[in-house]
Amino acid sequence: MTTAEPAPDTLSDEEPIEHVALSLEEAVDLAIQFLRAGNVATALPILAEAERTKPDDAVIQHFHGIALSQSGQAEEALAKMESSLRIEPAIAGWWNNYGNVLRGCERLDAAIDAYKQALELDPEFPEPYNNLGIVQRARRNLSIAEACFAKAIALNPDYADAYANLGNLLVARGEGLQGVKMLFRAVTLCPHDGTSKRALAYAYGELGEVDKARDIYREWVKDEPDNPIPRHHLAAVEGAAPGRASDDYVRRVFDSFAPNFDTKLDQLGYRAPELANALLREWAPERASGLSIADLGCGTGLCGPDLRARARQLVGVDLSGGMLERARERGCYDELIEQELTAFLNERPAAFDALICADTFCYFGELGAALAASARSLKPGGAIVFTVESLADGDDGIRLAHHGRYAHGRPYVEKTLREAGLVPSRMLHEILRSESGHDVFGYVLLAEKPA
Repeated sequence: MTTAEPAPDTLSDEEPIEHVALSLEEAVDLAIQFLRAGNVATALPILAEAERTKPDDAVIQHFHGIALSQSGQAEEALAKMESSLRIEPAIAGWWNNYGNVLRGCERLDAAIDAYKQALELDPEFPEPYNNLGIVQRARRNLSIAEACFAKAIALNPDYADAYANLGNLLVARGEGLQGVKMLFRAVTLCPHDGTSKRALAYAYGELGEVDKARDIYREWVKDEPDNPIPRHHLAAVEGAAPGRASDDYVRRVFDSFAPNFDTKLDQLGYRAPELANALLREWAPERASGLSIADLGCGTGLCGPDLRARARQLVGVDLSGGMLERARERGCYDELIEQELTAFLNERPAAFDALICADTFCYFGELGAALAASARSLKPGGAIVFTVESLADGDDGIRLAHHGRYAHGRPYVEKTLREAGLVPSRMLHEILRSESGHDVFGYVLLAEKPA
């Protein structure tokens, strides 16, 4: 979180702390250092105890709120931060921090108001402009977002996050060359930031400059040999596609996306859950609420509300614990399980009337094992609805694209379904999302297990 005060030297959780008597002010300063070092678990109890000792101290309340937010207690965090701002309403950095927590809760109108309040107090404060840009992009106000990022950069020419945000916006709008310039600047300023590296390599891939993307991934793999993200994307651009994305890759990517996943997908005009749910409704119009359903790769639970209306039992499964936490907040699922979906299905023979898998098989190349497990897990007469990104007509195969997702040819999908013992009955060709100014097409399929 950005604050108005300069960050002091930070402490890691590996440094030994001598057991000495500290004043309240010293304890709070120490907790703030731990907080800024990312050691929330150590900072949180210190700040909680400090607030019990001095309950009306605005500094303690504010940083206690930040610690609560970073430990996943957003509503409690907002209450602390609001109290601190009633006591000390003239600190621009605190309004910016408050806006960030509101944005994380997807309370975007309130976040905008908080950022504007920060700028009223300090018009030369670049962080609120950058954060306003993030919110305006989420609202699809791209011109306003661009102006906000540009203003942040004008105020701080070394502001790597603002360059990255502006670059991503330009790439998403189809202005790849300008986007590359911004992203290259972000990587230059923060050469060890994997998020900016990935965005720059993606932008090069969109421009067809695969060699440059490959160089970035190779350097990233050298810097972080245990990180599954650059390894996966390097395999994609080198044409050495694995049979599916690794569990570690999927978990790492989606844990990082979880806090703002729904907002990001809304920016892409994401339609996969809507299309898959519609096909399932068509299959089971008279089975209203009596189905046992598994939502495979359920993510934050975007399919959940519609599925709940026709499910006697609704189970969600995903590799990402972060995504499952967001799904739990929807209150739709009887059970949420953190597991790889093929293993999950193999452990539950003839357990489900219906399976739904929206935008998850794009992380599988070979579909045979997953579809065979799906057939095994369905009751006779049951059905699976799923989406895959599509290759061009007549292209019978599998391709791992530079962005890390697989696309499949129609003949391959139909053949693999039949080999798994499933009968394809509907296959629609639809726009699943937009990306870099282009529509992403895919198949929405319904296949049944013979009764």
